[in-house]
Amino acid sequence: MELNMFVDKQIKVSMCDEFEEIKKSNIEKKKTKKRGESAHSLFIMFLVRSIIGSPGAENAATGAETVERLVERIRESPNQSDRRDACKALRALSKRFRLEVGAKAMECLLLELDKDQENRDIVLIVLETLVNITNPEYHEEEEEAGIAEAPLSSKICPLGEQFSEIFLKKVDNVAVVLFMLDLPSPQIKYTTLKLLINLAKTKLKPLQDYILESRMGISKLIDVLTDKLEFIRNEGLLLLIELTKSNANLQKIVAFENAFDRVYDIMIEEGFGGGSVITQDCLQLTLNLLANNPSNQTSFREGSLIQKYHRLLSSSLEDTSLTWSDQRSKTTILLLRVIRILVSPSNPSQSVTLSQKILNSCGMISTLGQLLLANSVPSSALTETIATVGDAIRGNRENQDLFASIPVNNYKTKSMIVLLILTMISEKQGISMRLCALYALQSCWLKNNSAREAIIDTLLPASVEMSTELSSGHLLCIGLFSPDPLLTWLAATAFSHVVQEDFEPDPEENLNKISLKEKLLQVKLMETESNVPVTLLQQCVSNLNERKQIHARIGILMFLSRWLSGCPRSVSDFLNIDGAMEFLTSQISSSEADETEGLLQGTCAFLLGICLLYTDGSKPGCDKASMVNLISTRIGADFYLERLASVTRHELFIAASKHPEISAASVSQFIFDYEFCKLFRATEGSIHRALLAKPGSHDLNENGDGDITLLSKYKNLIRQQDARLREYETRLNQMESLNATLQGQLSERNYTIEKYKDKGVSSSNDLSREMENLAVEDSFNLDHNITMDQLQKTSAEMIELKTELSMVKNQLDTVLTERVTLEAELESMKKDQEDLLLLFSDQESKLSAYKKRLLQLGEDVGEEEEILDDVDDV
Repeated sequence: MELNMFVDKQIKVSMCDEFEEIKKSNIEKKKTKKRGESAHSLFIMFLVRSIIGSPGAENAATGAETVERLVERIRESPNQSDRRDACKALRALSKRFRLEVGAKAMECLLLELDKDQENRDIVLIVLETLVNITNPEYHEEEEEAGIAEAPLSSKICPLGEQFSEIFLKKVDNVAVVLFMLDLPSPQIKYTTLKLLINLAKTKLKPLQDYILESRMGISKLIDVLTDKLEFIRNEGLLLLIELTKSNANLQKIVAFENAFDRVYDIMIEEGFGGGSVITQDCLQLTLNLLANNPSNQTSFREGSLIQKYHRLLSSSLEDTSLTWSDQRSKTTILLLRVIRILVSPSNPSQSVTLSQKILNSCGMISTLGQLLLANSVPSSALTETIATVGDAIRGNRENQDLFASIPVNNYKTKSMIVLLILTMISEKQGISMRLCALYALQSCWLKNNSAREAIIDTLLPASVEMSTELSSGHLLCIGLFSPDPLLTWLAATAFSHVVQEDFEPDPEENLNKISLKEKLLQVKLMETESNVPVTLLQQCVSNLNERKQIHARIGILMFLSRWLSGCPRSVSDFLNIDGAMEFLTSQISSSEADETEGLLQGTCAFLLGICLLYTDGSKPGCDKASMVNLISTRIGADFYLERLASVTRHELFIAASKHPEISAASVSQFIFDYEFCKLFRATEGSIHRALLAKPGSHDLNENGDGDITLLSKYKNLIRQQDARLREYETRLNQMESLNATLQGQLSERNYTIEKYKDKGVSSSNDLSREMENLAVEDSFNLDHNITMDQLQKTSAEMIELKTELSMVKNQLDTVLTERVTLEAELESMKKDQEDLLLLFSDQESKLSAYKKRLLQLGEDVGEEEEILDDVDDV
């Protein structure tokens, strides 16, 4: 009953709308309007009731039966208006009875769409019905009727995905829908785009494949961006955002169709300063095109778009009348992410360097500094700005110096570095901003020894006496010894980057001078009651014993590991601190530990391993052999190595080792730093070898000089091979990058040629252009073949080098094995010698006894040799 009344109502409404149009178009028919409307309404009522029965019928028709009768009417009726009315009824039912309409009427509707393409009314009605049944979210009618099965908060409807899959099973369906974009009706274009968006949200990959196969499909979608009607252009933007997700080929073709410039023109038209949803969509599409696509990044850079985007950001900052609305904050964040994606550490180093140079030359570094110092900037935009600064200056000396020289006004400090440290240690700021400040500081110091040395100099006595305000070093010390565990972790991690060397020394080489780390040993914090100064190293060890929070302890341990790594003098000072070794061994050997405590024990084991590798033996009982014996007896070698290995298996360690920037919403989501993870993996193997070496192997120095010389020779050879291997790997990466770029250009040219073929080039000028393109393509193919040959040669050389390196390593293993064998033989010979000495002593005792007895018997005792002969005879 309810369904019948609902259908009657929908059909009456549609017919009233139609008669209103007739009223406006023909004045003469106005007199007969009531009679015509009444007659038509009676006809529609008769049609509907003949299908679903009268409202008072005892057996009211169900939704499925209604849909079946409407579908039958569409298939059998020769009258186009009759079919249109039946389609309208299905459209009215498609929201509440989605399952019935989709299952029983989709095929019929698609046939009707293909058959009545010239009838715009039917085409629009069918498209709107398809939009309703492929909608990935629940309709309000479904929720009101209790049809929605998923929680209303999710709004996700599985029926939309299922019907999208059915729709995409036939390639012809997509071709028909794309053809609708050529029709002049704005409503049909808009509805077609809505349908494609629904399909992209639920079944993205199949739709991407179909559009790639369609020769002019992408061109049609790009042309939508220049449509004069904004609502059509905006839907085209949303569709391209969905289509360009995770598909490099489609991204390249869209970018080749001049999408970057078209999107930029839309942003200029909409205005960037105040921010708008359309500008946000434009930036999101740009991000999609640049993500993991070096070819598009190169096109973006070479098209001077970095400079254009800088002008957008700069002009918005210069306009003081603009306020920081939520929308402006969102658009600014997306623009900054566009810049970040070009200088991301995950990109090839050559591409990052080129982008960083452009950022320097166009003034983007200074503009980012102005944005950091601007008033009323929301925390989300400020956080993204700090992260962008980190990527823009990371490892680039010119950009680092330029950023550090930006004048800071209206602040207590005049240094951008100090401002970043203040942001990092401020407990008022959110954790995301503080982590970004740490990342920016790390980028300021990366490959910049002078900047790191300047931080340490602020802590030395001469600098402390001349300073009138808190320096960067003092602020880091305040954070390091703060009771807040997060602040301690941040400051300790920052300190570890200050003492980090650009190149870590070989643990097995005796490099005794690490200037920055030794300088830090001179830092004195305070004096005790006995006027004895406390060094920074002593205070760190004291904090390790006193602090109980896991983040504070691991932060200090990471700092100490970096500080002591490669610096025997630092290791010696550490081992001379009372309680340092006892703390490490007690923590490692503790058996009561949960998962987090296990990380603490593993980090302590790593610091102890650093001490084992770099100790110079200046403290009695702390040479390598004694430390190996200590670990074996008090902890157990297997237990110690298990503690060490447990760190690299933990999910927090794996997450930290993926990217230099830490992205976390809470403290529980991180505990390690990226650079510490690199140091841990690089040193773990050396600790294993040092611990498992036989005690007393150093005694071979006297008798095994030849083996040591041979071992040193092999080590030098391996270093040379590694250097050559790294060089060839770099060349291979460059060749692969060039190959990918050339392949992209080739596909773009092929696509252009196909497009010209489809357009039917007939004029002589067009033919000449096509011939030029073909000639360029031939030249390109030749260059590509040459590049591929070079790439194959390089790959062959790399394989040969790897084989040679493997052989050298096998020989080294053989030498090490022989060395162990010699050590064992030496030990055996020493034991034999001790046994002989004992036997000789017994013989001397017996000889003395025999001599005394002979004298007692009155015998003449001769020379010692004769007596010995007599003893042998006995």
